[in-house]
Amino acid sequence: MRSKNNAHNYYLTRWQSKSQSGFTLVELLVSLVLMGLIASLLYVAFTVGIAQWSRTEMRFSGMETALAGRQAVRRLLGAAYPLYENDSEVAFTGSAERLTFLAPLPASLGSGELAEWSISAVGPLDSRYLTLDMSNLGSFLPVKTRILENKITSVEFAYFGTIANQNESNWHSSWIGETHLPSLVRIRVKDTESKTSQQIDWVFRLFIDVDVACLYDFVSRACHGRS
Repeated sequence: MRSKNNAHNYYLTRWQSKSQSGFTLVELLVSLVLMGLIASLLYVAFTVGIAQWSRTEMRFSGMETALAGRQAVRRLLGAAYPLYENDSEVAFTGSAERLTFLAPLPASLGSGELAEWSISAVGPLDSRYLTLDMSNLGSFLPVKTRILENKITSVEFAYFGTIANQNESNWHSSWIGETHLPSLVRIRVKDTESKTSQQIDWVFRLFIDVDVACLYDFVSRACHGRS
């Protein structure tokens, strides 16, 4: 009986001494390594999350910029004015790379006064910007530039309507020297972040057909009577 008690006391004393002795150096090193690994994983996850959040925020910001730009172009082209130049041609010059037209100034800058607007792509070929430029005719206002779309690789303009010596309406790569405005304008954009070759088409309707300040002579095919 005494031997059993001695054995019990021996193991109890050994367990208490071991539990009170604390961690060994190996156990401490292993704990530090594990804590370092966990901290490294947390840091990587945190940085990846921040980077993803920044990319998402930039993408949404770009989408908002593009949407606001499209709405601005839609308003301007919808109000594009067919002002006659040289008594026979409207002030509208459209090529495959650039579009220039007349439209009223925004209400904050003027009261219906016409300004010249241009849409084109600028910058290096691998990262271009689609811009909208405004220059007021005969005014002191400086040229204003607005970015419509960021980081594009290509832009192509097309114009729908009936041109001289043709009886049917079709899409054309240019609209220069015509007596009227096109019915539609298409801006085809390809952005650098797209993983496919699919292009985005912006199509805008032009509503004004007649220069109300012009008295058109169908015999001479010229505009007369503008003050």
